[in-house]
Amino acid sequence: MKPQSGLLYFCICAVIYIIIFSSLGKVGKGLEENSGLVKSDDSSQGGKTRQDSPVDSPPKTDAGQKNFRILPLKDTEMERLMNELKNSSTKPPIFLIPGLGSTRLSAWKKRDCRYTTIKLKDNIWLNPGKLFETLTIDPHCWIDCLKLGLNQSDPEGCKVRAEEGLNAISVIAPGPIIGGATTVYSWLIEYLAENMGYDSTSILGFPYDWRLSPNKLEERDGFFTSMKFRIEEAVKRLQRPGMVIAHSMGNLIMFYFLDWLNTMTDAERGGRSFQAWVDEHIWMHIGLAAPLLGAAGPLKSVISGEDMGLSVSDEQARVLEVSFGSTNLLNPRSTKRNATNARCQQPWEGIDWQDDIVTVVSEKGAGATLHFGVEDISSGQFFRWMANIFGDVGLKEKYYSLRQDFMHLKVHNLAKPISRPPIKHIIMGYGVNSPTDMGFIYLNNKGSLKPILDEVIIEDNGSIFGERYKKTTGKSDRRFIRPSAFPKSGDMSIPYISLSWAHTWLSQIDYEVERHPPMVIPASISHFLQWAPEKLSEAVAPSTFVPGFDVFKSSDEQTGGSTMILEIEGLKHTDTTRDIFTITTLFEYILPKLEKEMCLGTSGTKTCGYYHQPNNSTPKTKDKEITLNAITTLIKGFISSKLQKLEVNEEM
Repeated sequence: MKPQSGLLYFCICAVIYIIIFSSLGKVGKGLEENSGLVKSDDSSQGGKTRQDSPVDSPPKTDAGQKNFRILPLKDTEMERLMNELKNSSTKPPIFLIPGLGSTRLSAWKKRDCRYTTIKLKDNIWLNPGKLFETLTIDPHCWIDCLKLGLNQSDPEGCKVRAEEGLNAISVIAPGPIIGGATTVYSWLIEYLAENMGYDSTSILGFPYDWRLSPNKLEERDGFFTSMKFRIEEAVKRLQRPGMVIAHSMGNLIMFYFLDWLNTMTDAERGGRSFQAWVDEHIWMHIGLAAPLLGAAGPLKSVISGEDMGLSVSDEQARVLEVSFGSTNLLNPRSTKRNATNARCQQPWEGIDWQDDIVTVVSEKGAGATLHFGVEDISSGQFFRWMANIFGDVGLKEKYYSLRQDFMHLKVHNLAKPISRPPIKHIIMGYGVNSPTDMGFIYLNNKGSLKPILDEVIIEDNGSIFGERYKKTTGKSDRRFIRPSAFPKSGDMSIPYISLSWAHTWLSQIDYEVERHPPMVIPASISHFLQWAPEKLSEAVAPSTFVPGFDVFKSSDEQTGGSTMILEIEGLKHTDTTRDIFTITTLFEYILPKLEKEMCLGTSGTKTCGYYHQPNNSTPKTKDKEITLNAITTLIKGFISSKLQKLEVNEEM
């Protein structure tokens, strides 16, 4: 090869490689993202003048509503609590559960392909080098190994498994060029380590093969058995019940684990009842961007494909996505099949997913127009119909997988919405008011072997729109359809109806709302920046925009438990685990509870509100938390008694 030709070849390869790396900047959208259509700046056609929605920002009580312009803790108090936790010899363990596409996967079998080779322990998900090979010399090798075979088995000649440890869920495509684009829990781990003294002995990661349905995770990998053992060991060693931090589908994995645990006998749980095991081992669940009622985006992935922000075609991506059993876990769920939530009222009464999540408009002579709603999808009939119409073997397998791996099992019923988990403290945090997919309209042209995506139905700031993406202009045409049932929209991946289902977990008796308006503040007084890890601090501008956010809180006087919901304006789905404002805000609410109930700084001899005893006895809970009114009453009583004694002494 001539030097000039070699240089030209090198330059071409370098350009392609840069394209791949730049596309990885979008990979955070992941399998759970929406279609990625360009958001239109045209807010006309009713977007600004919508009618009042049937539900106003889920239920609120004016008496309990408070307006704030600062976070609840002052700098000195936050610093004191962080140092107290950092210096504590026994920290509550933290359990991290990632979402779909957020665990690194590696090869456990060598495969020689036509033009390339997959070696033992090669990083398969996510590997820029393998993407480069897929784009340039071998379009099949990487995809054929990452996809699943029949009944979620390993494809012929390949064996891919989840990597182990915190590294597997920190960054899914490590490397200096990509930066934070594929960061999952890395910055959160760094935040906990720098500010609260956590390390690999007190933070436990739970990587898993996110391609599999939960029952296959246990059947093939023993994932939930291992998860139970590791939680028990950490709690016993650290003498504190733990905190779960789950992102996106990781929340559903955690709730499945609880349902699975509930099917065991007391003997299998170490002589404990289900509730006793939960009380002893899980103190708090922090759910980030949880798809409690599913999402529409994964449906598009299995029907027509979603490139996941990678340099692959939608068709190539669909080969992967239609084989994954896990996407059924994210199917939309109806609100009409009421979950068991006796203590909570249903503010969503009469409101559900829109009538048509997927519409197939047939060309004249190609058949009738078909409308598929949430019940059609949750029952699996949608997949069966689509498989029959287009002769799609993948969708037929999707139907059988749904029936075999979910419907006929006694664990985790997909037909009804999720009830509040029986964990003492629950905090759910997510972003709002980004355009988010709600449904899709497909064309069935005569003679076509696959559906053609024509229009995406989205929610955006209280209105429902239809969007068509034009490749010629790179923009979307948007048409107003109707007002939404909610004044807010989702986080660009999960619609608001699904994220906000947690509002039904709030007690309607003791219910409080905080409104925090947005503001711009100098970094010099932006106190949450001083606890940002170095990488995040460098990325923050001198003047920082603090988004508006709402907090909804309720407590249960009988158990001492609480439920809190944090809604942050403009926070995107994939940024929830790495946004410093979100992380700091969460811990400003968590740390006071930790100090009060975990006896921070004690060695194991002191008993407090919720404390794991050294003899492995079941932790006790306070019958009733002391409120400000109760403290005031105690003080008044104390002063009154002192005054009475003074009066008696004077009379004597």
